[in-house]
Amino acid sequence: MDFLNLLALVFLVPLVQNVKPDRVIFNTLIHACGRAGAVQRAFDVLADMKAEATPVKPDHVTYGALISACARGREVFSTHA
Repeated sequence: MDFLNLLALVFLVPLVQNVKPDRVIFNTLIHACGRAGAVQRAFDVLADMKAEATPVKPDHVTYGALISACARGREVFSTHA
């Protein structure tokens, strides 16, 4: 099992237990995706964050993690947002 799949499982456990993910969980996932070089997956997590029944508002940490992910993935001029 690769690192990102393990993270997906960590993310799913609270959902199975009916615990809503908060900004810290989303930011951690985005940061981990960036560390793994999975830029598109980081932006997918951002989309999930905004698509929650009660949307979780991104903050400066969220955007910092996304910028870092783009830099690591060499997508400095990314237009995902």
